Amino acid sequence: MSNGILDALFDPELMARAERRAQTVIKIAEQMGVSREEASAALRHFESDMTSEGQELH
Repeated sequence: MSNGILDALFDPELMARAERRAQTVIKIAEQMGVSREEASAALRHFESDMTSEGQELH
């Protein structure tokens, strides 16, 4: 039986990925001199424009 959205709280792999992403956002914010929200948006934009191999999508 599934608990829905709260299942992620008990998934160590998913929680580890979330923590790594949060740390990446913090580093981006520091390097760009922007807020974490802006850094997160920049990361999402970058991810949407790149393939998993780092090639730019057109």
